[in-house]
Amino acid sequence: MLVLAGCGGSTPPVAQSGRRLSGEAALEDDDVPRFVLEGVTLPEPPASVDADDPALEPVLHQARELLSRPLPVAEADMPAADVGRYVEGRLAGWMNATAQGIRALWEAMQNLGTRVLAAHVVARTITGATLVALAERLEAMPLPTSVRDDASLSSAMRSALDNASRPMRERAVQAFGACASTAVGSADPTLDEWRVHCDAESERARGDRGE
Repeated sequence: MLVLAGCGGSTPPVAQSGRRLSGEAALEDDDVPRFVLEGVTLPEPPASVDADDPALEPVLHQARELLSRPLPVAEADMPAADVGRYVEGRLAGWMNATAQGIRALWEAMQNLGTRVLAAHVVARTITGATLVALAERLEAMPLPTSVRDDASLSSAMRSALDNASRPMRERAVQAFGACASTAVGSADPTLDEWRVHCDAESERARGDRGE
């Protein structure tokens, strides 16, 4: 149901000199500017990246667009005879728009307008987190009573939703893996939290699928 854009190469990021590495008083948690995404929790920005870094705006914009688009949930009392029209109409329309949004998000991540290493780590994390959030919405989508009451129909519907979410999870694992590998060996110790976060989120993105 989703055709995702291919993963092309991008200009290798370089570490930014003059990072704030130590000796600066930490802000209280409530005072730390953070990246804001609906339903997504991210670590405190690395020392070398501001929460309002303009280079990250294309990635944040595409992520917010995707997360703000409501999933068209079928009405609880929808007759089984109408489910096919719902899937081919409203749900298919959402899937197509989401596929286009995912391609735009991935391109924004790849074409980030900076060579600051930490910004690439953040962009990859944002991309992975957005894809996992979308996959989880699909998988948890409530089904009409008429579908839930029919075991074969319910199983088929859940299988279709899982198949649609799988490419999102697979691409999320790629993004989180790139985040973690980019952060390894950085001179900026504040990136270690992002590496640990990406490793943990990569495992969560795999779910119980045994991948």
